[in-house]
Amino acid sequence: MCLKPTALSYIYRTLGTLIMEKMISQDKTGQYLSPLAFNCSLLEELLVEDSFESYLEYLHFFDTFCLQKIQERVVVHLSASEGLENWRLQRLGEIIGKMSVAVSETAEGVSGVLSDTKLLLEKVCLTLELDGDVEVPRDTLDGPLFSITIEWDRFVTCLLGTLAELRLTLAREFSQNIKVTELLCALPLKPQDCLFQRVRGCEKRCPFCKAPCVIWGTEHEVHSARLHRPKGLLSYTCSNSCTLSHVSCPVDIAQDNLFANKDTENKPLAYRDYRTVYPDWSIPPEEPGSQTLFAYWR
Repeated sequence: MCLKPTALSYIYRTLGTLIMEKMISQDKTGQYLSPLAFNCSLLEELLVEDSFESYLEYLHFFDTFCLQKIQERVVVHLSASEGLENWRLQRLGEIIGKMSVAVSETAEGVSGVLSDTKLLLEKVCLTLELDGDVEVPRDTLDGPLFSITIEWDRFVTCLLGTLAELRLTLAREFSQNIKVTELLCALPLKPQDCLFQRVRGCEKRCPFCKAPCVIWGTEHEVHSARLHRPKGLLSYTCSNSCTLSHVSCPVDIAQDNLFANKDTENKPLAYRDYRTVYPDWSIPPEEPGSQTLFAYWR
């Protein structure tokens, strides 16, 4: 029947958003407040982890790395939280209540023998959908099972009894231990995806070191990456040499160094004039003796 799929859809449809909101509200570090804050938290974690493989993945597969780290944090949060069962039970109570009201409203003024239960069940589904917050799969109503003759009062009693039984069954399921990873796979909107979209920035990368733009949204015209990296970490070599560059973009700009690539037709250009090639990027030069975020890679 369509009752259980409808109930589960209602319960799990908003659970991902709720988990995300709980994680943000309970986070004391502020790591989800902005793309910059999240990147700082990742770099601090990488320092503690001290793993070359992790740095390599961060540099070359940034989006995948971020999503994996966020999922790990979601799993830790849910494993330590006691609210998951309560959230599901609350939503279960809400949807069973909506279903019972829909059945009662459909039954008003109806009596006698019902020749086709499918028509009335469709009316119940329509009443639920008018709520605006319930999606009802109706495929299961097709077929001979619901084309039966029965007394309406008896049918309503059986239907309400089925709802009560469904509530008990799902409540028992929710009380059982479940792997958090399995639960996350079952959610139509996953909290790790919601958090990732919140902290990923605009997806643009620095043309020199591939550091991500940390400005929210896509409506800005000029990109900015606060956490530039030594270009050698991405196999960028010094001019006329096989030596990997240990210098970051802000340092190159401050020291008046040159670069050449396909965007300059391999002709040397001063870093300070980078906006003639990349007008949509803002890369401020590093001040001498600076202890800003650029110093992280030293």
